[in-house]
Amino acid sequence: MNNLVISIAGTLLSKNIPFCIYRFPEEYNLKLAVSSDLLTDEVGIVFKMSPFQKSNENKEVILKVLQKELITDNFLEKLHKMPVRSDFWRSLSPQTSKKNYFTQIHSFLDELQKGDLKKAILSRVFYEEKSKDFDAIHCFQELHQNNPSAFVYLACHPFSGMWLGASPELLLLKEGTSLQTIALAGTQSKNPTKEYHWRKKEQEEHAMVGQHIEKVLKKIGGGVEAKKGPYSIETDSVAHLRTNYDFNLPKNVDLEEVVKVLHPTPAIAGLPVTNALNCIQNHEKYDRKYYCGIIGEIEQEGNARLFVNLRCMEVGKENIAIYVGGGITADSDPREEWEETVLKGKTMKRCIDSTKVLH
Repeated sequence: MNNLVISIAGTLLSKNIPFCIYRFPEEYNLKLAVSSDLLTDEVGIVFKMSPFQKSNENKEVILKVLQKELITDNFLEKLHKMPVRSDFWRSLSPQTSKKNYFTQIHSFLDELQKGDLKKAILSRVFYEEKSKDFDAIHCFQELHQNNPSAFVYLACHPFSGMWLGASPELLLLKEGTSLQTIALAGTQSKNPTKEYHWRKKEQEEHAMVGQHIEKVLKKIGGGVEAKKGPYSIETDSVAHLRTNYDFNLPKNVDLEEVVKVLHPTPAIAGLPVTNALNCIQNHEKYDRKYYCGIIGEIEQEGNARLFVNLRCMEVGKENIAIYVGGGITADSDPREEWEETVLKGKTMKRCIDSTKVLH
């Protein structure tokens, strides 16, 4: 079935028809979401990709999830007959020079010294050259194979352009009144021994995130049912501290209300969230677009499986923009923070390099 899904995604890509191919963490089966004009049947599950901040330039992407039983001969024939559409390349966010990054991080540290801010996320963009033979489907397959614990995807749409990612951060898994979420904060290089020592800075940064999650969900009546962590997890290139949470929600709380209190998370904004967002807006100086936004599935009943769009890249006509960031606290060392973003960028860079080797 995966081979068929990949084949359909390749056809959609060749015709510039909006789609997203994706896979949930610790699962093998690939899923596909397509534009509504290709799938006219009523579908109970939709795929959404929302930007970090909605605007006229960055609109929410909504696609219909293609169920296995809907992949019929009629569907494939309809797809084959559809004409090629205009390409959906968008201009990329500008690169962040090392000089500008260090200017920005010192501005962040100045804000943190005032005491109203405990943590703020500084992100940056760097470019990789896009080869003439760049193969987005192959790149997705590399992410799928090498990042089993991440939400991996390739999304193409006129609103967003082309994005690929392998996010380690669950925003929420909601089933009725049950809610799962995670605190993910604290980063270091991947260790071959799989033994990790976490400094006080990382432990405190992680504790802040967990306290925030418990506080905001308590406001809407969410009670902690279970808590596991903190423990170390590994991604393709780095290790993080993670704590898992199970909450029980009141029956009258809907998905939109839960998303509103959880996003933006401290892992992509900071703490307190409002102060951190102001710091980002004043000093970061670029549009994050869909980086740090929300991505995943939503069912008609209000159940959902959503992730924060981290470890991602935007593919342009000539270059590829990789988005990386890290949490800045009063104890941050600017050089260490820069190196952390370099480490985080390796997941996407490795995927791009694999395509170059292929050709």
